[in-house]
Amino acid sequence: MIEKKVTWLELFFDLIFVVAIASTNHWLLNIEEEQSLEILFKYFLMVIPLWWAWTGQTMFYNRFDKYLKVPIIFMGLQILAIVIMCASFNLDFDKTYFTFILGYALSRLVTIIEYIITYKRNDDSNNSIVSKTLASCLSVGLLITLLSLFIPSPLRYVIMYLGIFLDLILPLIYHSKLKLVPVHIGHLAERLGLLVMISFGEAIVSVVSFIENNSFSFNNICFLLAMLLALILLFLSYYSEYDDIINKRHQGSGQLLLYSHLFIISSIMLIACLIHIGFFINESLLLYLIGFVALVCFIFFKNIIFEYYDYLKEKIAFKRIFILIIVIIGLGIFGLIFKEHYFVYYIILIVITSIIDIIVLKNSRVNKKD
Repeated sequence: MIEKKVTWLELFFDLIFVVAIASTNHWLLNIEEEQSLEILFKYFLMVIPLWWAWTGQTMFYNRFDKYLKVPIIFMGLQILAIVIMCASFNLDFDKTYFTFILGYALSRLVTIIEYIITYKRNDDSNNSIVSKTLASCLSVGLLITLLSLFIPSPLRYVIMYLGIFLDLILPLIYHSKLKLVPVHIGHLAERLGLLVMISFGEAIVSVVSFIENNSFSFNNICFLLAMLLALILLFLSYYSEYDDIINKRHQGSGQLLLYSHLFIISSIMLIACLIHIGFFINESLLLYLIGFVALVCFIFFKNIIFEYYDYLKEKIAFKRIFILIIVIIGLGIFGLIFKEHYFVYYIILIVITSIIDIIVLKNSRVNKKD
């Protein structure tokens, strides 16, 4: 398979997600313990459609961008759709629900039209099958999501997510058909890696922002340095072996790489926001547990994709991943004894976990090469 490079147009599209991630991140920074579950629910209510809109355009460009004669028109419409969605972020979601769904529907409709154009202009049977299959899957999901506009709250959210769930699940059901036109794993890994980079950038911003309304005392500076150290080590646990591990010649649908990154990116944002507010709500057990689950998700899904797409692999080392997760869970449970200092320990937990993960990954790579 010919190596596919990321275009400047795609990079510009990715930059729009700096605004998108910052917009969703804003709500998490205002979380309070008694509202934590409600705000987290609404966070995912907004971020999953946003991520799925990005995914649709990214996957199309990965396979079929050469069939668009004027791609800037379609990318411009996608950017408009994302901007509409970002402008509709609101914790009182009912007030902006219509415009949010309008933006999401525009994004999906543009992607469906792109697949229809590909189908019409294609003589290759495999390309035709894949483009027709994806256009049909996306159309079913979009129609159900649009039905939610005519249904009162809160049932409308169930219908909306039913449509998005079908959008997510139908490509998995037709996995064998989609493999007829393998994705360019190197291209997809680079796009997802850039999105993770954007997430870490926003994570740094959210952590640093806490000092703006606080004095530069010795304790505050120490806390800031500790938070930055935790995020830097978490960053290294993802990127230290990323380019060397991912087999860019892997043949497949790329679905594991794609879907796992939803959990990875969401976990990064949650971790950053929770250690930020931990400075003010240090004794919250609920927020500690949410942050702990986010950390476990980050480590688990990162290691799964590193094992599956490792060019040195013979099979996924589930035993290594399982032992690593058990160790992290043990460290997390140990943190329950620090009742009034949960988030001080949480930062220590991130640091220890990241170091262990980096060491284990490097040793695993050395053993595979030997």
